[in-house]
Amino acid sequence: MRKYGLLLPLVFASDMAFADAGSAVSLPAQLDMAEIRADLARAFPKFSNEIARLDALSKFARELELFRINSLEQLNFQILGICTKVNKYELHINRQFDEGDIALNEKSQIDSAILEERQRCGVAFAAESQYWRAYYDFFNLYSDNVEQNKLDVASCYSNDACRLRQ
Repeated sequence: MRKYGLLLPLVFASDMAFADAGSAVSLPAQLDMAEIRADLARAFPKFSNEIARLDALSKFARELELFRINSLEQLNFQILGICTKVNKYELHINRQFDEGDIALNEKSQIDSAILEERQRCGVAFAAESQYWRAYYDFFNLYSDNVEQNKLDVASCYSNDACRLRQ
Protein backbone atom coordinates (compact mmCIF):
# COMPACT_ATOMS: atom_id res chain seq x y z
CA MET A 1 0.00 0.00 0.00
CA ARG A 2 2.81 2.33 0.81
CA LYS A 3 4.28 1.86 -2.71
CA TYR A 4 1.02 3.00 -4.32
CA GLY A 5 0.86 6.02 -2.08
CA LEU A 6 4.27 7.10 -3.37
CA LEU A 7 3.52 6.32 -7.01
CA LEU A 8 0.17 8.12 -7.13
CA PRO A 9 1.65 11.63 -6.71
CA LEU A 10 4.27 10.80 -9.34
CA VAL A 11 1.58 9.77 -11.83
CA PHE A 12 -0.38 12.98 -11.23
CA ALA A 13 2.80 15.05 -11.42
CA SER A 14 3.69 13.49 -14.77
CA ASP A 15 0.17 14.18 -16.08
CA MET A 16 0.41 17.81 -14.98
CA ALA A 17 3.87 18.16 -16.55
CA PHE A 18 2.48 16.76 -19.81
CA ALA A 19 -0.42 19.21 -19.70
CA ASP A 20 1.97 22.10 -19.10
CA ALA A 21 4.22 20.94 -21.92
CA GLY A 22 1.19 20.68 -24.21
CA SER A 23 0.04 24.20 -23.43
CA ALA A 24 3.41 25.59 -24.55
CA VAL A 25 2.14 25.51 -28.13
CA SER A 26 1.40 29.03 -29.34
CA LEU A 27 1.07 31.13 -32.45
CA PRO A 28 4.44 31.84 -34.03
CA ALA A 29 5.84 35.32 -33.62
CA GLN A 30 5.20 37.65 -36.52
CA LEU A 31 8.09 38.44 -38.81
CA ASP A 32 9.60 41.91 -38.49
CA MET A 33 9.15 42.97 -42.10
CA ALA A 34 11.11 46.21 -41.76
CA GLU A 35 14.11 44.25 -40.54
CA ILE A 36 13.69 41.54 -43.18
CA ARG A 37 13.43 44.12 -45.99
CA ALA A 38 16.55 45.87 -44.67
CA ASP A 39 18.42 42.55 -44.51
CA LEU A 40 17.37 41.67 -48.06
CA ALA A 41 18.42 45.10 -49.31
CA ARG A 42 21.83 44.72 -47.63
CA ALA A 43 22.26 41.21 -49.02
CA PHE A 44 21.33 42.18 -52.59
CA PRO A 45 24.51 42.09 -54.70
CA LYS A 46 26.07 45.21 -56.13
CA PHE A 47 27.60 45.34 -59.59
CA SER A 48 31.34 45.98 -59.47
CA ASN A 49 33.10 48.19 -62.03
CA GLU A 50 36.50 47.46 -60.49
CA ILE A 51 37.20 44.47 -62.75
CA ALA A 52 36.84 43.79 -66.48
CA ARG A 53 33.21 44.07 -67.61
CA LEU A 54 32.83 40.41 -68.64
CA ASP A 55 34.30 39.23 -65.33
CA ALA A 56 32.07 41.67 -63.44
CA LEU A 57 29.00 40.35 -65.26
CA SER A 58 29.93 36.75 -64.44
CA LYS A 59 30.59 37.63 -60.81
CA PHE A 60 27.30 39.52 -60.59
CA ALA A 61 25.39 36.52 -62.02
CA ARG A 62 26.95 34.23 -59.38
CA GLU A 63 26.15 36.69 -56.60
CA LEU A 64 22.55 37.00 -57.80
CA GLU A 65 22.13 33.22 -57.61
CA LEU A 66 23.65 33.15 -54.14
CA PHE A 67 21.24 35.89 -53.10
CA ARG A 68 18.32 33.83 -54.40
CA ILE A 69 19.47 30.70 -52.63
CA ASN A 70 20.64 32.22 -49.35
CA SER A 71 18.23 35.10 -48.85
CA LEU A 72 15.08 34.66 -50.90
CA GLU A 73 14.70 30.95 -50.30
CA GLN A 74 15.42 31.45 -46.61
CA LEU A 75 12.54 33.94 -46.44
CA ASN A 76 10.34 31.53 -48.41
CA PHE A 77 11.03 28.73 -45.92
CA GLN A 78 10.49 31.10 -42.99
CA ILE A 79 7.07 32.09 -44.29
CA LEU A 80 6.07 28.50 -45.03
CA GLY A 81 7.36 27.47 -41.59
CA ILE A 82 5.07 30.00 -39.95
CA CYS A 83 2.09 28.50 -41.77
CA THR A 84 3.12 25.02 -40.62
CA LYS A 85 3.31 26.26 -37.02
CA VAL A 86 -0.07 27.97 -37.39
CA ASN A 87 -1.61 24.70 -38.60
CA LYS A 88 -0.10 22.81 -35.64
CA TYR A 89 -1.36 25.47 -33.26
CA GLU A 90 -4.84 25.26 -34.78
CA LEU A 91 -4.88 21.48 -34.29
CA HIS A 92 -3.78 21.96 -30.69
CA ILE A 93 -6.53 24.54 -30.05
CA ASN A 94 -9.17 22.32 -31.68
CA ARG A 95 -8.05 19.41 -29.50
CA GLN A 96 -8.21 21.59 -26.38
CA PHE A 97 -11.67 22.81 -27.36
CA ASP A 98 -12.88 19.25 -28.01
CA GLU A 99 -11.60 18.24 -24.58
CA GLY A 100 -13.37 21.20 -22.98
CA ASP A 101 -10.17 22.94 -21.89
CA ILE A 102 -11.07 26.24 -23.55
CA ALA A 103 -14.36 28.07 -23.85
CA LEU A 104 -16.15 28.87 -27.10
CA ASN A 105 -15.52 32.63 -26.88
CA GLU A 106 -11.80 32.05 -26.21
CA LYS A 107 -11.64 29.64 -29.16
CA SER A 108 -13.33 32.17 -31.47
CA GLN A 109 -10.75 34.81 -30.47
CA ILE A 110 -7.93 32.36 -31.11
CA ASP A 111 -9.50 31.36 -34.43
CA SER A 112 -9.48 35.05 -35.46
CA ALA A 113 -5.78 35.31 -34.60
CA ILE A 114 -5.09 32.10 -36.52
CA LEU A 115 -6.94 33.44 -39.55
CA GLU A 116 -4.98 36.71 -39.44
CA GLU A 117 -1.67 34.87 -39.29
CA ARG A 118 -2.73 32.46 -42.02
CA GLN A 119 -3.52 35.46 -44.22
CA ARG A 120 0.03 36.71 -43.65
CA CYS A 121 1.72 33.43 -44.53
CA GLY A 122 -0.67 31.55 -46.80
CA VAL A 123 0.22 31.32 -50.47
CA ALA A 124 -3.47 31.77 -51.29
CA PHE A 125 -3.24 35.25 -49.76
CA ALA A 126 0.04 36.22 -51.44
CA ALA A 127 -1.45 39.31 -53.12
CA GLU A 128 -2.41 40.85 -49.75
CA SER A 129 0.27 39.38 -47.51
CA GLN A 130 3.04 41.65 -46.28
CA TYR A 131 5.29 38.58 -45.99
CA TRP A 132 4.80 37.50 -49.57
CA ARG A 133 4.86 41.09 -50.85
CA ALA A 134 8.41 41.47 -49.50
CA TYR A 135 9.38 38.12 -51.00
CA TYR A 136 7.97 38.98 -54.42
CA ASP A 137 9.37 42.52 -54.40
CA PHE A 138 12.87 41.15 -53.98
CA PHE A 139 12.23 38.17 -56.25
CA ASN A 140 11.15 40.56 -59.02
CA LEU A 141 14.23 42.71 -58.40
CA TYR A 142 16.36 39.55 -58.62
CA SER A 143 14.60 38.41 -61.81
CA ASP A 144 14.93 41.78 -63.49
CA ASN A 145 18.64 41.89 -62.68
CA VAL A 146 19.16 38.33 -63.95
CA GLU A 147 17.46 39.17 -67.26
CA GLN A 148 19.39 42.43 -67.63
CA ASN A 149 22.63 40.64 -66.81
CA LYS A 150 21.96 38.05 -69.53
CA LEU A 151 21.40 40.86 -72.05
CA ASP A 152 24.58 42.59 -70.88
CA VAL A 153 26.60 39.38 -71.27
CA ALA A 154 25.24 38.87 -74.79
CA SER A 155 26.07 42.47 -75.63
CA CYS A 156 29.55 42.04 -74.17
CA TYR A 157 30.24 38.94 -76.27
CA SER A 158 29.24 40.85 -79.40
CA ASN A 159 31.79 43.58 -78.58
CA ASP A 160 35.44 42.62 -79.14
CA ALA A 161 36.86 44.96 -76.50
CA CYS A 162 34.51 43.63 -73.81
CA ARG A 163 34.88 39.98 -74.85
CA LEU A 164 38.70 40.29 -74.80
CA ARG A 165 38.52 42.01 -71.40
CA GLN A 166 40.17 45.19 -72.63
